[in-house]
Amino acid sequence: MKHHYAEAGAAVRHAYPVAIKELTDHDRPRWDEFVQRSPEGTFFHLSGWREVMKQVFRHRTLFLYAERDSRIIGVLPLA
Repeated sequence: MKHHYAEAGAAVRHAYPVAIKELTDHDRPRWDEFVQRSPEGTFFHLSGWREVMKQVFRHRTLFLYAERDSRIIGVLPLA
């Protein structure tokens, strides 16, 4: 029986591959909603922190997110 479930899980993963995308202004509400729903999310993970890092600290930023089936499933804010 375990084998059957593993095959079903693999089929779902192949049907909806993960895409890695860079945060745009258009995606900020979805990003922030994901962070606010995540138990580990803090204000440091919110999209607005990107502007603080750029303008106040003058750091380069790269805010990436993982998306599956048009839903954000993970975020990676880098500075």
